[in-house]
Amino acid sequence: SYFFHLKDKGFTCEFRKDPNLGSVSGDHESIVEALINLLDNAMKYSQINKQITIRTGVEGKFNFIEVKDEGIGIAKKYHVEIFDQFFRAPTGDVHNTKGSGLGLTLVKKTMDAHHGKIKVDSIPGKGSAFRLYFPIMNEVAR
Repeated sequence: SYFFHLKDKGFTCEFRKDPNLGSVSGDHESIVEALINLLDNAMKYSQINKQITIRTGVEGKFNFIEVKDEGIGIAKKYHVEIFDQFFRAPTGDVHNTKGSGLGLTLVKKTMDAHHGKIKVDSIPGKGSAFRLYFPIMNEVAR
């Protein structure tokens, strides 16, 4: 349902679904909110190259969903701090972009509440990929 919003803002979006996903348990609304938060950030920080890729997959005992953009990127030294409340990386045009500095904090709290994790892979000028990992239900029960 969010693809219309992306297209309306001039973005192209590719979705790659892994057919081998296991079942996960969680609060649908908070997971959707976390995903929308990542998509909103991808749009905010990708004003030149408006390409977003969403993909799912399995890694170990986790399913993941990844949001990858071609935006301004984040220096490695900030990869931990970006999840802190009110923190915004002091590089690029981040301060010309609206935001409270709470989005990634909420995403991290959602993942913690779901016994999952979040990882970021980002290079300044090359974009960012945020990956949300959810424990596979069968693996949690073992």
